[in-house]
Amino acid sequence: MDQHGDTLLVANRWVDAEDQVICTEHRQIEFGGDDDSRIIDLDIELLSRESPLRLGDTKEGTMAMRLAPPLRLDGNLAHGSYLTSEGVKDGEAWGTRARWVASYGMLEGSPVTVVMFYHPANPNHPTWWHARSYGLFAANPFGRRDFEGSEAPSGAVLALDGVPIRFRYRVLILDEEVDAADLN
Repeated sequence: MDQHGDTLLVANRWVDAEDQVICTEHRQIEFGGDDDSRIIDLDIELLSRESPLRLGDTKEGTMAMRLAPPLRLDGNLAHGSYLTSEGVKDGEAWGTRARWVASYGMLEGSPVTVVMFYHPANPNHPTWWHARSYGLFAANPFGRRDFEGSEAPSGAVLALDGVPIRFRYRVLILDEEVDAADLN
């Protein structure tokens, strides 16, 4: 799993309706793997030099993917399962906090596991997971009130002028089913 392949570097400007820059984003995506696995590492840095940057409390997260129909919990072809680092399974994973969430099942007759890891240095670690039965699979460090109720403290993240907010994720795709001990 130590083989790294291609790297994609992306620079974006986030702008408001008046075309004013809110912040800049620098994103590095590394692709790697070996014969039995694939790795995608994402490193995202957001920086505002003009004013504090506030990412509000919302159930919309920072990193998401859609799972193939056989890995979903619901649907015509669905026969997948979810497992979190905390041992929570399937539909109970939605809205819980965990270091990672795995989806596993059979894809084209072979076992496969897709895991998303949330880096320990990221804001609000461990994160809440928007792991839906229809295949939406998302890490959400902001949505505390959506997941814990309106009386919970805000999940918003605030960065002062010139101080970046950094998010790191790893997606691991394995050609086998694994258990929590292996992923930990």
